[in-house]
Amino acid sequence: MYAIEFEADVQDGVIKIPSQYKEFYSKHIKVIVLLDDSKTINPLEKTQGETRQFSDEYINEHWRELITTGLSDYDENYYKSDQYKEDRGAYLMEKYK
Repeated sequence: MYAIEFEADVQDGVIKIPSQYKEFYSKHIKVIVLLDDSKTINPLEKTQGETRQFSDEYINEHWRELITTGLSDYDENYYKSDQYKEDRGAYLMEKYK
């Protein structure tokens, strides 16, 4: 196995292979994606139910932002409510069946 490197923009889920590598157009290849964090949309933004995983390097560099964002969703009224107690109880019962 050998490796080549090139940069490409993904459009509608498709990565265009440069013409100098046309021998790969009809082959099975293994693709490894490296994404430059500085060029992406805020990685803390996520859709409902999505879980994000961050590298140790990213956490070390952005820990203040991660904490601030995590605490910004804190709803004190919910955590003091009976609904929270019911939700938490149901979660723990499911987790420790």
